[in-house]
Amino acid sequence: MSRCLAAATADIAAEATLKLVAYAADLRWQREQAGTVWNGWPLHTDDRSQGKILSELQAIAQAVRVDGDGWKFADGQFRPVSNADFPALAIAAREHVRNLFVIEAGVLAAIEAGSITTTAEIDAAFAPSSPG
Repeated sequence: MSRCLAAATADIAAEATLKLVAYAADLRWQREQAGTVWNGWPLHTDDRSQGKILSELQAIAQAVRVDGDGWKFADGQFRPVSNADFPALAIAAREHVRNLFVIEAGVLAAIEAGSITTTAEIDAAFAPSSPG
């Protein structure tokens, strides 16, 4: 194989790898934004909601949140969530996001190792993280 052909082949492989890496990152972000389920209720986990969850935890810590205040869930319904239960809601959101980053890290390692070579394989790796 000529050096020119070898360089072109390496460039194509590097571009394909970059596309897979970008696809994995985007899929992780989409799943993060899609939410999860807590206590049977659909929970927002998008960036804005993560901030609001932290704000509620801070309000509880400062004793300014009214116990049992309503929380708007992803189905548009307000449901009372006690101050004692709210940390579990926050942990569910955090675990959902953390698990997605764990999956993404594993996918990136598999791309690097050459064991993931298609977007379908990336989709399959993220399949268990679907909301619901």
